[in-house]
Formats: sequence, structure tokens, C-alpha cells
Amino acid sequence: MKIALLNSKGGCAKTTSAVFLAQVAHNRGLDAEIWDMDPQASATQWATVADLPYPVAPANIASLKKPVGEKVIFIDTPPGNPQVITEAARASDLAVIPTNASLSDMDRTWATIDALKNEVPVAVLVTAAETNTRVYQGLVEALEGAGVALLPPVRKRAMFREAFGERPTKFWGYDSVFTEIQDALED
Repeated sequence: MKIALLNSKGGCAKTTSAVFLAQVAHNRGLDAEIWDMDPQASATQWATVADLPYPVAPANIASLKKPVGEKVIFIDTPPGNPQVITEAARASDLAVIPTNASLSDMDRTWATIDALKNEVPVAVLVTAAETNTRVYQGLVEALEGAGVALLPPVRKRAMFREAFGERPTKFWGYDSVFTEIQDALED
């Protein structure tokens, strides 16, 4: 199973989501791996510092075609590279679009959804969610109204800014996100 984490906007928690979701999958006994397509190599750097218990490997468009068997692959993509984003989506079973609930983030998220809607199933993951705000509630209504799948939100927490280079031990909602991804892909 391949899950692409993508958004044409940067800073929306693609790498953080990939690392946390891969750790959840690993903890559940699944053979997890991250393919790092971002030239900044943030996931690769994170793995080097944190000694993650699953592989994180550089990837490119050609390696997306590699068969994965029973592995759960999380593809961390760069922002602002339409070709990589589209190819990662095409190679995946599901495109997860992390986003913050702000107007600028959602502008890019809608563009990403529109670009991918005929390529692969898409689900939006709101990160740094403040679920009691009108902005978040309006976002949920807009996504549901457009028929876009919405994963459980990952609430805003200061610890995510400090998570880089650490092996995740608390999942702050990413365990529920992975459960929903698994359920969706098993249907």
C-alpha cells in the first residue's frame, strides 16, 4: 500500500505526518517505510537523528513504480513541484493532503484537490487543528459539501514544533488517522 502525503503548499506537516503515521504503522506490526521525494530531505534527516525503527529512503519518480508487496509506504513529497506531486499521487492508493485551517493553506489545498481528483482517492488531514474555531468548522463544512474525504484532525500542539529528530512515542491523533486510512483502503 502506498500513501502519498502531498500539498502544493509548504509547512503543512507533510513530513511530520509521514513520520508519525509510519511510526503508528510500525507499532502495529506493519512493515512501514518512508520514501523521501523532497529535495530538502527532511524525512531522511529526521531518520538520521532519531534512529527510526523503519527505513527512510530517498525516492524519485522512477522509484515510485517499484512494487512494495505487503509494505506500507508513506511518500513524503515536496511543495510546489506539480510533476512530483502528480506522479506520487498516480503511484499511490491514497493521497493524503495535510493542511492547516487557514485561508492561505486552504487556497493551495483546494488547488491540490482539484489537480488530483481524477488521479487517486483523496483525503484531507487538518493539522494544527483548532476544532472549536469558526475557521475549522467552516473548512469541515466546505470539504464535506464538496464530497472530499476528511480524516480525523490532528490538534494543534506545541510539541509538534519540537518533534523533529525524535522518535514519536505519543501520537496525538495520528493513530486515529492511520486507523481511518486502513479502513478506507480495505473497503
